[in-house]
Amino acid sequence: MVRFKYYFGLAVIALIVLFLGIFTCKKLSFIKAGDFRVTIRYKARKAEDLTVYWNRGHGFSAADHLTQRTDTLKSDYVFEIKQVKFITQLRIDPTDTLASAMIYSVTLSGSRTAYRIDHFDTVQNSGLIVTAGSDGSLLQRKPDNFDPYLIINIPSKNQVSSSVYSFTDILVIIGCCVITLILYFIMIRKKLWFTVLSSTPLNRQALFLFFILIISSYWSNDLFAYYLPPPSIENRRLTQKPNIDTLRKNARHYFDQMNNWFTDYFPFRQAFVHCNSVLKIGLFNITPMPSEVIIGKNFQLFSANSFLQDDYTGKRKFNKAELDALINCLREKKNYMTKHHMDFYLIMPPSKQDIYSDFMPEYYRAQKSDTKLSQQLQDRFTKDSDNYNINVIDTLCDYFKLHPEKKIFYQYDIHWSEWGAFKAYQVLMDRIYKDHPEYGKPLRENDVKIDTEYDDEADLAKLLVMNKIFRREKYRITPLKDDSIEETVIGDKFPLQFLYHNPKGKGRIVIFRDSYSEEWKWLIAHHFNESVFVWDPKVDAQLIEKYKPDIVLQENCEMLIFYLFYPLANAGS
Repeated sequence: MVRFKYYFGLAVIALIVLFLGIFTCKKLSFIKAGDFRVTIRYKARKAEDLTVYWNRGHGFSAADHLTQRTDTLKSDYVFEIKQVKFITQLRIDPTDTLASAMIYSVTLSGSRTAYRIDHFDTVQNSGLIVTAGSDGSLLQRKPDNFDPYLIINIPSKNQVSSSVYSFTDILVIIGCCVITLILYFIMIRKKLWFTVLSSTPLNRQALFLFFILIISSYWSNDLFAYYLPPPSIENRRLTQKPNIDTLRKNARHYFDQMNNWFTDYFPFRQAFVHCNSVLKIGLFNITPMPSEVIIGKNFQLFSANSFLQDDYTGKRKFNKAELDALINCLREKKNYMTKHHMDFYLIMPPSKQDIYSDFMPEYYRAQKSDTKLSQQLQDRFTKDSDNYNINVIDTLCDYFKLHPEKKIFYQYDIHWSEWGAFKAYQVLMDRIYKDHPEYGKPLRENDVKIDTEYDDEADLAKLLVMNKIFRREKYRITPLKDDSIEETVIGDKFPLQFLYHNPKGKGRIVIFRDSYSEEWKWLIAHHFNESVFVWDPKVDAQLIEKYKPDIVLQENCEMLIFYLFYPLANAGS
């Protein structure tokens, strides 16, 4: 017992000395969220917006940006980025209507080592022609691009905040070390450690040690920053670190959230997911994530979202009460629009499972139901059309006329392609044209230019961390007629609003939408004087009263059909 206390006391002293050594002798700062400063030497030809986005190590986010208005007499623009732990990339966004500008340097300070870049001709960019000169680089926007930007990759030694670690995190790390130490001495006292060593082969001991090092890598890498995890490419919000106060209120919830947070921010997570995907797909042609991704015929990827599958197989149906509630919500919106002399339209993009049903695995096809949720709703609209008079635009019947070789859905993505979105736009504008000929007929194939390009943004491939291998083939559809359309982004928080002004168009339309209508912006803007795209499928009366449109469109994909249950927001405000 005395010997045990002696060893334990000695180990505690050693632990304290180790931490003191880290703080003093090696002068290594622990990391927490700190303040960065981005200084851009930039010469604009006219007053315009200059925006900086930053990547915290998990991809760019619409919330992480700062914008300044440029001045022709000014050249230095300073962006103060508050409370950030890592910055792995910077994205410099000039205005979307940029003609030309000069950029001389970009400096990042606030990290342990400042970083400066003076040459931009080799920097990754989109939609820009960069010409390097002796004292700067000339930026010119390509005529067919409406979102030009530069992406600057920050070297690993320049990415980490120079601030110190938070008190709570230090306690967590010390607590983990103490628990490990206690377990170690229990094993020594019970002679378990020596038993394990003497009876376990060296290769198993090495594997066990490797496992311990990997599991503890989050905290060790957080302290010493020896490995830069790749940015998160998954199209979802990562789990936030739980607040220590939650432990007192709900301990179970705290540890569940801590487990999810640790899983999301585990340094080698994406590397392991990628290796698992390569092995399972390459050797066995099976899905590495059966709860997330389904592999169909011709290697078509489908979402394994439980709601989509239950809808596809008919396990989930609306009962009478649900249908009544849904119809009442839509009738409320319709009545509101009628009262304010507006037309209300509803369009529901179909799911990939329905259109590419022949490519679904046989197991799912055998269970396929003819009565989907959207079909139940459509039948109710048809039956009660005289009572409710809701303008529902049915894209499903038109899509079933198209063959899969038309590539109306991406192979490795849940969304329809630009070509699929273009065909749906034609159905939509044909329907609106019947009621309002003044907005014109939809553009046809000979009215647009269609190019093909590839990118790494396929969302289902991202879930498997295979987006570099399974690249997305996308169409780029651009109207041949130049309407001098201008885009303005309103607000920097959800829901974002995109305002398009076309001096040659007529009337105003407000669209409450999800990601399926992303490719409609420049197409629909061709018809209206003002087009407002609100990135939220829930209809908001406050925004309608703000813009006073002639037409309100709710675009709501089948996967988000539950948004139709939301009543008209802010109707009484």
